Amino acid sequence: FRDLLLPRWYLYISQLDEPWDLVHPNHVAFAQVLWNVLIKVEHMVALKHEPVFALLKQRACEWRAEIAKRALLATRHFFSDYEELTTSEGRAEYVAWAVPENKYVVNKHTKLKIIVPPSLFPYMWAEVQVSETGDVVCYLSISPLGQAIFVC
Repeated sequence: FRDLLLPRWYLYISQLDEPWDLVHPNHVAFAQVLWNVLIKVEHMVALKHEPVFALLKQRACEWRAEIAKRALLATRHFFSDYEELTTSEGRAEYVAWAVPENKYVVNKHTKLKIIVPPSLFPYMWAEVQVSETGDVVCYLSISPLGQAIFVC
């Protein structure tokens, strides 16, 4: 269960638009497919009053809590490394720059409001060079093979 089912379950929930709400029939159906393919013991996974799905939800909660705990520690460590980020105002300015907000645009054909994410998130890069106005002009990325890639 732990070595076969959980890694695939975590991958599945990490790709959901709403990974916090696991009470949905589609999630039960996916859990059933995982069970059928990986465990090969006849069992019906159900939304309520059923141990397998209850355990999957519990492990998902623990997994998310661990991610949040590590993110909090990493954020505290990052902010403590830079003197200009020791105040709330400095941190707010940095976050506004490093994690730009999505823009909402109305599609002229369907009249639906759609989300347009920024083309660049500065926090994702190993190094960022900015212009005098604060715009990102170059960034350094590290490939999965450890190679530096500088994009201008």
